[in-house]
Amino acid sequence: MQEAGQIFLLLVGAQTHSSTAELLVLRTCPYAPGAGYQDNNLGCLTGTRVAILDGIESWARDFDKSPVYWLNGLAGTGKSAIAQTTAKRLLADGMLGASFFCSRDFKDRCDLHLIFPTLSFQLACRYPGFRSALIPLLQLNPDIKSETLYNQMETLIITPLREQKDTSMVIVIDALDECTDDEPESTILSIMGQFIGEIPHIKFFITGQPEPRI
Repeated sequence: MQEAGQIFLLLVGAQTHSSTAELLVLRTCPYAPGAGYQDNNLGCLTGTRVAILDGIESWARDFDKSPVYWLNGLAGTGKSAIAQTTAKRLLADGMLGASFFCSRDFKDRCDLHLIFPTLSFQLACRYPGFRSALIPLLQLNPDIKSETLYNQMETLIITPLREQKDTSMVIVIDALDECTDDEPESTILSIMGQFIGEIPHIKFFITGQPEPRI
């Protein structure tokens, strides 16, 4: 119920900039409930991981630095806590574009083919320009969830983001290794590498275990 309420509030907020018809189209975009950053999730304890968190914040603010920050480490080393705290800081600074916290405990949160649609849905709720660009693309691609990850990113993320030329943001993807799919998780990283140069004011913060398939 909490997640449904959050989505409802996002759509109500979007109502001030969009018609009811547009919002109905937006709701056809598949997404994973509960996958985005939520303030009640645990992050780093106060006073811990200060150096790495400050380093991530410095990276996020400097768009001359690499557009992708890949944080890897073994299970239990605190990657998700760092990702949660990073998302909280980015949100406070107005720089959190969207987020997806993968989890093998939830079917839709370990589905690679729901990551890009969920991020796109969140971005559409937050940015009117992105939403306006996304609506016609959703109308032309009603079966977007079944398309390749490459087509998903191009259609749902890259094309609408080109309309956000004056907007700087960071997109967070946590625990990528927890996804289970016929395609390797490294596919997402490979696809990002192909498109990242087309969206110069957008950064990706990604965490995962240092597994060979990634």
